[in-house]
Amino acid sequence: MTIKEWLTPDFFALNVILVALLMNLTIFGIVSNFTEDLKIGEKFQAAIYASTIFMTAIYLVMVLLGFWDIIPRFPYLYDNKYNFLLLGTGPVFGGKGPIFIAIILGILTGAPAGFLLGERKTLRISSAVGAMVSVLIIVALTLLWITNQT
Repeated sequence: MTIKEWLTPDFFALNVILVALLMNLTIFGIVSNFTEDLKIGEKFQAAIYASTIFMTAIYLVMVLLGFWDIIPRFPYLYDNKYNFLLLGTGPVFGGKGPIFIAIILGILTGAPAGFLLGERKTLRISSAVGAMVSVLIIVALTLLWITNQT
């Protein structure tokens, strides 16, 4: 049986979108501090890090709401004790609403906060670390669900 048959349709794709967005932006922001050609401004780096943290925080709130059955769960093929991680079946974005809402709200709330506080070096460094932890949280939740398929 292939991995695609084990995974609920679109769950893997949605998490890949979220994780790829978070990881690529965060790593690109951190690496740009050590390059001369691809330099990102300090305020833009801070906006990326803050957006990543806010996206993850919003996603975690939605996961808790899914755990308490406030947000409907994504329909699943196999029983899994971590199916509360499968968010949303609503009409928003063709049933992919919670993930895209987390991304959009994360950008809309994190980017202004990052631009306002971007000139403070210690805050920017700590938010970069927080962004990396945020990426690890999303990856861990995805792997937790995938490895507990029965």
